[in-house]
Amino acid sequence: MKWTYRLHYPDYAIGENEQLYEQMAKKGWQLKKRGQILSRFQRQSPADTVYRIELSSPGLFSGTLLPEDLIQFYEDCGWHYVTGYDLVHVFSAPPDTAIQDFYQEPQQQAETVRHLIRSYRRGIMISLVTLLLVLPILLLGNNQNSAAKTYLLSPYLFWIYGLLILVSFWRLIKGWVQSGRLYRSLNKGIALDHRPKKRHRFSRICYGVYLMVLLLLSAATALQVAQARRHPLPTETSEPYLLLSELGDTSPRTQNPFSNDESSVCRGHSVLSTYWDVAEYTSDGYLFQEVYFLHHPALSPDMAPLLVKSAVFARSLEYWTPLSVEGFDWVYASNNSREWIFKKGNWYWYLLCDEDTARQTDVPAQLAKKIHQIEKGEEPHEPM
Repeated sequence: MKWTYRLHYPDYAIGENEQLYEQMAKKGWQLKKRGQILSRFQRQSPADTVYRIELSSPGLFSGTLLPEDLIQFYEDCGWHYVTGYDLVHVFSAPPDTAIQDFYQEPQQQAETVRHLIRSYRRGIMISLVTLLLVLPILLLGNNQNSAAKTYLLSPYLFWIYGLLILVSFWRLIKGWVQSGRLYRSLNKGIALDHRPKKRHRFSRICYGVYLMVLLLLSAATALQVAQARRHPLPTETSEPYLLLSELGDTSPRTQNPFSNDESSVCRGHSVLSTYWDVAEYTSDGYLFQEVYFLHHPALSPDMAPLLVKSAVFARSLEYWTPLSVEGFDWVYASNNSREWIFKKGNWYWYLLCDEDTARQTDVPAQLAKKIHQIEKGEEPHEPM
């Protein structure tokens, strides 16, 4: 293996990062690139190498974060520029280099740390403003409905989002505090410790666990998305949804005249629900369905208003009428008699069909009959 990666210390832990790079060089891994979270090393012969870190941010619109003349000055003193990311720039030199430090007085280095303090403070402000702008979008109007449905179908996405926000704020606040502490220490004339004994071991372990959890949640989300792919709608099924043939429409299937989509079904599974999204088109009609089985109703959003708000035509409770249908806890029909919402235990259905099918068929009775047949023997993927 020619390359390896290590989780480096935060930007303000200058001495710890220098020590990390020196230890890796002794093991035969030379630093090649520093990123936001990880540092990349290339396999080389073990060597005693001294590393020093410079913090610099000359301007927001500068072509480089570290001026070329400053790099040239360090190289004239025997230091080789290795890599840089954001405010952190890393130099290396043989251990017998005459000049080991860039600064004669700690107060001089304190001025460079001010860039880091401003960077953390700016990050906190940007994060707060972004959060204040995003939350109202998620919690108001139709976006609230979209967010609730996304949470029901893909809760891992919300957990990932929450973890990212939580840890990002924690890193920014901790960085701001620690940078301020380092700045005050240097201003008091206390030189930077290039061989610190404190290794931030607990913080690194916690951050490693966080990255592992984030990776597992991302993998679970990717797997869930991969499994929830649409496939052609079967002509017969024992799953908990209706087909147009069961409603009396035996005409041949066609494509959606507007999108050219074929009749299809998408079945997905999350820790909160199992769901089916069904679309069927024939030469005489169409039928759309959403079916949900809630694994943990207490952790799930209220399905009744969620299904009402996601309806195609009747998006307000005033457009719905309650019905009494044997076999269901409750049933609501839209005033145009083309949309229905059903509840049975932890099961929920939303159906929309064309006018002719709605007029010629008792859709609630047919769904009740289908569910009764499933309960008698041909069970769906979840117990009913």
